[in-house]
Amino acid sequence: MNENYQNLYAGGNPETVTAENIPVNPLPEVAEIPKYEYHTSERVTAGILLLCGFLLVRFGWFHTSGLITTLIYWIIVTAMTIFFKKEKKEFLFGDKMGIVVLYVFSAVDTITANGFLKFLNFVFLLMAWNLILLRMASPHGVLKYLPYSINRAVFAQPFAEFNKAFSAIFSGNKSGTFWKNVAYVAVGLVVAVPLTCVVASLLIEADDNVSSIVGNLIKIPPEELLEMIPQVLVGLLIGAGLFSSVWGSLHKSTILNQDECAKKVEGMHIVPNPVLYAMVTPICVLYVIYIISQTGYFLGGFTGQTNGLTYAEYARKGFFELCWICCINFGVIAGMGLLARISGAVRPIVQKIYSTFLSGCSIFIAGTAIAKMAMYIHVYGMTQLRIYTTWFMILLVIGFVGLIVKQFVNDFNLGKMACIAFTIMFGILCFSRPDAMIVRYNAEHYLSGQIEDFDTSILSSISDDGWAELSKYDNDTIDKLIGNHVFKDSYKSEVRNHTFSDFYEMTNLSAWELLNNGQK
Repeated sequence: MNENYQNLYAGGNPETVTAENIPVNPLPEVAEIPKYEYHTSERVTAGILLLCGFLLVRFGWFHTSGLITTLIYWIIVTAMTIFFKKEKKEFLFGDKMGIVVLYVFSAVDTITANGFLKFLNFVFLLMAWNLILLRMASPHGVLKYLPYSINRAVFAQPFAEFNKAFSAIFSGNKSGTFWKNVAYVAVGLVVAVPLTCVVASLLIEADDNVSSIVGNLIKIPPEELLEMIPQVLVGLLIGAGLFSSVWGSLHKSTILNQDECAKKVEGMHIVPNPVLYAMVTPICVLYVIYIISQTGYFLGGFTGQTNGLTYAEYARKGFFELCWICCINFGVIAGMGLLARISGAVRPIVQKIYSTFLSGCSIFIAGTAIAKMAMYIHVYGMTQLRIYTTWFMILLVIGFVGLIVKQFVNDFNLGKMACIAFTIMFGILCFSRPDAMIVRYNAEHYLSGQIEDFDTSILSSISDDGWAELSKYDNDTIDKLIGNHVFKDSYKSEVRNHTFSDFYEMTNLSAWELLNNGQK
């Protein structure tokens, strides 16, 4: 019995014991978790990224992206770089090169007016931003285990510390009270925007004088103020995601665990090798028979013989068949590498042979597809689809070459090679301004007699890049290119008197060329 209870019972009258005189042992004190104090650089960076998120949505999504979008990208990258410098973060060579890539590709929105390429570039920049920050947090393994890195960069990093941007903005000690209050006021004003717009709209409808006064005061239509509400909300979400990646990289909360990735990859090697070899062998035999039986058909892209088909029929039929074969082969090789049982890091020689054979066949088939498309372009000229598909097939060839090297050089970092190759190829695609290249190629080859017709149908789908290229020719040459097309006058007016829907359409290289060449 507890000593305290023995003392209570010493008087011989246990009934005198009550709840009030029973001693209670105090509970152990729980240490209070100290509240994280955000640095000034963190608060400033959070504010900049939240603001840039809104500006990016407003000027990159709701208006035509161009020079303003490029400047916003540069501000975001610069803010990140200065932040890590202030936090004494060391930049490795790969980090520096990644930052250079972000700066370079930020200029795509200014270089080209092609909306499809600008959208792809936006996705590329977001992916590169998160991969660079993930690599700064965990320098080893990010490119080696690229699929896991991409998964973490897309689904984990932007959301892991999503609240940190707002916490940083509203944090502060005594010296930061002023800026904290400023932030509170800013939030209050944002929340007041919808109600203010509704009241203003009602007053404007009720009285013309109020309409005149409000219009002179704000110079912004109430409808546009209402449109800014979703822009602010989406922009804040994007800015919070950007800061989440930055803060997580600094504090290593989103680090990629290389050992865990290695265990996951090791756990996938579950299929006995004979099973995989038996599955792949019939495919290899079928490819051999197919290639031999169709050699003349395949090699028509190199010889110019189409076996009685028109060039258009031949290129379309053969090209997409070959693309599917290459994609299937890539999946088979990847499946063999991931599922086959291996002892240690060295692959069995039989697996190397199968992978090399399939990669070699794929390179031959992809090369044939590229030759088909080159022949088609030589006869009929360029279009956007022909450019994009040819670019994709060249990228596949580079990928298969990397797979072959990986079979014989075990330390070869295939993920790093894939990132570098894709970055270079994507840069070539964006900075070559495909729409301008299409018009230039078709015009020059038509004027020289190498193609029979200048395809005016492409003018209805190309961006200002193509119109800017066409504006470089004199009026007589333009008449030769357009010919007797039903929209001849309309097309010529587009070249010489090109109109822009708003100011933002004029903030790219093509618009400047159109304005400069419009008086020829």
